[in-house]
Amino acid sequence: MVRSSSYACALLAGALFGCADGGSPVAPAAPASARVAAGAGAGLVQVPTLQTSAEPAGVPGATRRFDITLRFVVPLSAGQRAAFNGAASRWEHVIIGDKPAITGTIPAGFCGLPGVPAFTGTIDDILIDVVVVPIDGPGGALAVSGPCAVRLSDELPAYGIMFFDAADVSDLEQIGLLNDVVTHEMAHVLGFGTLWSFGRSLLADAGGADPTFDGHGANVFFNVLHGAGPVPVENIGGPETADNHWRESVFGNELMTGFIAPGANPLSSVSTASMRDLGYTVAPLSEPYRLPVASASVRALTAAPGLNLTAGEQLIGPVGGIR
Repeated sequence: MVRSSSYACALLAGALFGCADGGSPVAPAAPASARVAAGAGAGLVQVPTLQTSAEPAGVPGATRRFDITLRFVVPLSAGQRAAFNGAASRWEHVIIGDKPAITGTIPAGFCGLPGVPAFTGTIDDILIDVVVVPIDGPGGALAVSGPCAVRLSDELPAYGIMFFDAADVSDLEQIGLLNDVVTHEMAHVLGFGTLWSFGRSLLADAGGADPTFDGHGANVFFNVLHGAGPVPVENIGGPETADNHWRESVFGNELMTGFIAPGANPLSSVSTASMRDLGYTVAPLSEPYRLPVASASVRALTAAPGLNLTAGEQLIGPVGGIR
């Protein structure tokens, strides 16, 4: 279940900037006429100040590949910036298909989170705002992340946010897990978990005892890895864990379970293929990974100490649509 930005704002009520109106969302109010009435993105706030256009060849800075632009809203250390830039590069090697450029203005606080300024300019291909501020100290709230505005043409994100607790970022950096955690959260901004049921039918038995991911590509590669049946999605751990991650008891240390293990957390071919199932153009790349052997001893080992991301992770879904 992907919660709304109002819930996220309430969660962050103790953050540095606070929330408008005692915890209500700060996304701009839009009259009914400004909302998409039907079809793709029905009910989303239409962002009238943004326009899409094909990138003309030869424009300086324009790329023919997928480009993730990070806007650091507050200053970060060199090591922290490197972790976010490294995560973007990691995903840019997987997602390669160029999207139309978007030019215009995204209003301040559009995601419903505090302290995020307006953006005016051109987005190629997705803009992600990175906010790292004090929230509640080590532990507790770790991050709020997700897509905020999608293109109505394909319902893929054009703008999203990654809102982290500064204390947790420092701790993750010290123990060497920041790169993997940031890469994991960036996947949610790109649509992993957050867009499976948004204009799509990729998640079966949501909220049930045995949810599965029904994308064809991910299932092909799951079977190549000798997985049995459709790709299992997490079925325990509460609403931020279940239905939004691969099942830990099956996937072990794979990056997109709800746990980050000490050591390597590879991005498997199942995860990269799931991005193709969302609608991205994806390169046939992945990192070395094997499904854990399905024995009780191995399952216990793979569930051994690791960072439970979902204990402090908050996922948000789109509030806006761009024609």
